Amino acid sequence: MDRQRKIEAAQRFASSISEDHQQIVAIALGGSVARGNDLEISDIDLWCFVREGAAPSIEKPPGVRLDVEQYPASLLTRPDTDDSYFCGFISDARILLDRNCLLASCQESIRGNLADPEVKRARLVPIRESVERNFTEFDAAIHSGDPRVACRASAFAAWSFSDHLLTDRGSAPGGPRGIARLAAIWPDA
Repeated sequence: MDRQRKIEAAQRFASSISEDHQQIVAIALGGSVARGNDLEISDIDLWCFVREGAAPSIEKPPGVRLDVEQYPASLLTRPDTDDSYFCGFISDARILLDRNCLLASCQESIRGNLADPEVKRARLVPIRESVERNFTEFDAAIHSGDPRVACRASAFAAWSFSDHLLTDRGSAPGGPRGIARLAAIWPDA
């Protein structure tokens, strides 16, 4: 399924469940589809934010690779800005439903936080340490002559380096998909 059809499927699904479940206050389309770097086989990632204690039972439509997660709406009013996964998802998300503008406000706050130079510098310290540690391990693995260790160390070195570059450019670290995210925001890398 191409990206546009995935987005349309997500919009139809969000519209349907929001009509059936008023306790859903916001729905975000995230992941590779929202970022625009999905593959044909990529699933559709939706986060539903629901009123406290009101997690509805949601049926996924047949024939669509859909990953639906539910979170309390209170996360939108006090987001954990130290949670790189949450911040990255919300920062990159397409808003499909936002009954009370909490998701838009949260997204704006997170994007501002990710762009703040002081926050960026503080976030770079542990990532820079990880880059240095992984490159040291890679160098040692090369000298040891063990190709398995060298391969593992080089993968972690590239991963931590991509997280460093993403953070330096005002984006949330990408975790295992960081290199693909890096290519999307810095195509000439």
